[in-house]
Amino acid sequence: MPRRHFITGDFDEPVIVTDGKIVDRPTFSDLYDFARATLPGIKSDAEFAEAIGVKPQVLLNWKKKRSLPNDENMTRFAQVIDINPEYCLSLLGYWRAESNNAPDAAHVFEKMLDRFTPSNDFLNWAKSNGIVATLLLAAVLLFPFPPAKAERPVSAQTVYIMENIDMQ
Repeated sequence: MPRRHFITGDFDEPVIVTDGKIVDRPTFSDLYDFARATLPGIKSDAEFAEAIGVKPQVLLNWKKKRSLPNDENMTRFAQVIDINPEYCLSLLGYWRAESNNAPDAAHVFEKMLDRFTPSNDFLNWAKSNGIVATLLLAAVLLFPFPPAKAERPVSAQTVYIMENIDMQ
């Protein structure tokens, strides 16, 4: 059984780490496991299926890759697990393209999914440097630095106009 870690924070997609490696394109089952590990209110598959509005057998089929959710169900799933529905729908498009053997479409969906990644360069670095980097990533995502404060307050009525003048 692989060792899994789930990192939550203020970002659009979950960070799922399996055996010390960040999962780039999670499966529905990965997302479901993420939800079960991070959502305390849902205790069973039946409760989870009810929260999405489907029968437990439908949820089981999604988890076992027998079928994929439709767009509405995927949107509800995203809302229940509190991640960006646009990310989930892009992931659903990627899964469909992969299952239909449509590599060009899968590539387009991969590009869309890359836009949701907190920092692709940092994630790639973390992947190549293992669990220590992953923990550092978790610390950065969970405890972001506070935004810088202006040296002096600027009101909405303050306007600064600058012009470059050629002094020849």
